[in-house]
Amino acid sequence: MSAHSQALRDRRKAAGQCPDCGGEPQPGRVRCLVCSMADSEGRLRRRHARQAAGVCPDCWQPIGTGPGQVAPDTWHGKATARCLLCSEASRRHNRERRAKRREAGRRFALARRILGELAFAGRPTGFFLWLSLPEPLTGAGFEAACRRDGVNVFGAERFVTGEGPAPRAARISLVGPPDLAELERGLHVIAALSGR
Repeated sequence: MSAHSQALRDRRKAAGQCPDCGGEPQPGRVRCLVCSMADSEGRLRRRHARQAAGVCPDCWQPIGTGPGQVAPDTWHGKATARCLLCSEASRRHNRERRAKRREAGRRFALARRILGELAFAGRPTGFFLWLSLPEPLTGAGFEAACRRDGVNVFGAERFVTGEGPAPRAARISLVGPPDLAELERGLHVIAALSGR
């Protein structure tokens, strides 16, 4: 990019305009919608061009059967545009992610069983729960009481920004304990300390 083009982009950006075309940027973004889409389409075109040239779009290794080349992935009997190593890494990552979500679901079910009557919010495959606390308790006080009994939770005060009171709540990590037995012990302590 020439110095003149860069200076023009800098002036547009300083004026609150899209640096590429001078139009109005998207809310909370630097670029306008059209230029953002054109850039993502450009990245997609470059990825397709690498695939068409016989190069893995992830690792840039040549795909083929010759010396120094990476074998193509043959998933369900048809060659894909990724090399075997990158495709296997992607499949392994997806398997691990699904296993973690299944484990999170088991932990959430355990929490729902133990904390059943308590008011809490969380996703069934999430890693945390937010426990609403009764009137006399605060998040910081509940955090201190749990720590004395060997359970780590975080009061809502740790997550509040700006001014105003923190909600009467505590965040419970479902994935912090290494196994279900320790999580169950901690949830029983939390249920007892919440006083319900």
